[in-house]
Amino acid sequence: MQKKKISILVPVYNEKDTIVEIIERINSVTLPQWEKEIIVIDDESTDGTREILKKIEGEYDITALYGEKNLGKGSALKHGLSFANGDWILIQDADLEYSPNNYMALLAPIEKGEAEVVFGSRFLGKNGKNSLLYTIGNYVATFMFNRIYRTHLTDLATCYKVFPSRIIHNLLPLDDNDFVFDVIRLTEEIVKEKIPIKEVPISYTPRWYAKGKKLTFSHGIKIIKTLLRKLTYGIY
Repeated sequence: MQKKKISILVPVYNEKDTIVEIIERINSVTLPQWEKEIIVIDDESTDGTREILKKIEGEYDITALYGEKNLGKGSALKHGLSFANGDWILIQDADLEYSPNNYMALLAPIEKGEAEVVFGSRFLGKNGKNSLLYTIGNYVATFMFNRIYRTHLTDLATCYKVFPSRIIHNLLPLDDNDFVFDVIRLTEEIVKEKIPIKEVPISYTPRWYAKGKKLTFSHGIKIIKTLLRKLTYGIY
């Protein structure tokens, strides 16, 4: 049986302490029914991540892309999407909060023909706890998104989103270059295409802000404001 191809996108910004380990973890995962394509996109890191990536890219089976400006996670993802050749796309953060050991659970519904889109939910399993403000912000954003689009998601802000590459053409023209692209706009486009989203429980080890967590309270406020405008004015 011919293997499906999965493009694993790894947007990176200032992750010098974890970049090698996350690449090694992705490479070590065995997916019998899939061919892996690993695309690492550096978003103009300033802490030495870019130099490490340039040094090791010949040692691993990866495609390394380098942004010319620090524009945000959304911009990095769009850069990666424009090079992706897989049948499906999987997003992987580089900070080790999300373990590639989850890949089998994420891809199983696709292998069985049960779903085209799969999200990994941190709230469907027993995991480490994020800060209270982060948890509340994600809950509010998820509730608002569900209200607007009549979905039943439990974790809108999850990193783990697996979706078919046929919607890439919908994503590349979007204006958002920051986390709004990842958290809201990507999921919007899936919903607009009328593709049901299946959630599966994942393991998750939260990283605290002292260790470089990127999504902050101010980011949560922007996400909620974006959804509030949509809810109030119907700007979809």
